[in-house]
Amino acid sequence: MFDRFDRLADVFQLQKVRKTANEQYLVAAGLPDPTRLPDPHDRAAAAAGFGFAIINVMSVVNLELRAEAPRAPQLTVQVGIDFGSAIAGVIGHKTYQY
Repeated sequence: MFDRFDRLADVFQLQKVRKTANEQYLVAAGLPDPTRLPDPHDRAAAAAGFGFAIINVMSVVNLELRAEAPRAPQLTVQVGIDFGSAIAGVIGHKTYQY
């Protein structure tokens, strides 16, 4: 499932900002290169589009699970969007940490 989220992040030009921990998946718009999405409105649209896309992915995943196991529990996802500044550092030569 997170592989699908990674592909969607690429489609929406979002940066995964940390390793997936437990049940969380965190992305940011405009990182590490703010010129990828220079307009704040484009960043907001990308974040919202990504949120809707992962909701759709969960629907597909649930259909796939039900096809394999009709009594499989339904998976859910919650999406939250926040905007603001980010502070970053570099680990090693090219790994960003936000």
